[in-house]
Amino acid sequence: MQVILIAGVAEKMKQDLARRKALTVHSLQRVSFATESLNGLSVEESTRRLRDPMDAIKALPTVAVEVEVEAEMTRDSMRSSFKRPSAAQPEMILELTTEDGKPMFRETHWYADRKAYLRGEPYPIDDPSGVEGLKVQHAMFAEIEAKGSSVCTLAEFFYTWVGRDTLFARTVPDGFARSAIGDSIKTSRLGDEYVFEIRLAGYDVKRDTWRSIRTDSFAVTTDFKLVAWRTERVYVEYGVKASYLVDEKSYFYPKGGQ
Repeated sequence: MQVILIAGVAEKMKQDLARRKALTVHSLQRVSFATESLNGLSVEESTRRLRDPMDAIKALPTVAVEVEVEAEMTRDSMRSSFKRPSAAQPEMILELTTEDGKPMFRETHWYADRKAYLRGEPYPIDDPSGVEGLKVQHAMFAEIEAKGSSVCTLAEFFYTWVGRDTLFARTVPDGFARSAIGDSIKTSRLGDEYVFEIRLAGYDVKRDTWRSIRTDSFAVTTDFKLVAWRTERVYVEYGVKASYLVDEKSYFYPKGGQ
């Protein structure tokens, strides 16, 4: 019954996106990163020292970066703006259009030294997510990436969600439906509303010298909108260090769409 219920939530999410002609999404995304030395410890000692990622972020010196996103989507277009909460203007604006059935990107970037935007020319997208094809790489998580941890938390806003067969519908809701026995779902309160809380084990990969763990948690409203997504990652190099990354995203829908 548990797997059927998760699959049911996934199908209702896809049905909601399929019937819409437009959708506006606001998101606040916070990425926190911390490390802890395991210098000289054995594999067993290193493993025993591992922390829950949320506990690690609270207890250890942490680098945290926040980004605000606003995305307006139709079935074949999208405009997303990305900014730091303290900034007066977006740092990057990404537009998705369709020309002759082929998706095209146009990037606009803010240059502080010029105090002006520079808008690029449209270009075709080779990768369905668009992430690999950006002409100008954004540096909104540079403080974390400088410590050796890549961050691609903005990726879901590089394409439209609206429609049943979008990349979003194929990856996020379908990921629920394919969840393994033992993954959990329950109903809880988030603010003033009830939500479905879905926790999925992403992976736990072990090697002789390292181990990598990922877990994802989602909150979906009872009218089947995604309102929260938290990814927790642990990467341990035995006898060297443990790294913890927590990626927290919240989603708001100021316009209901059509």
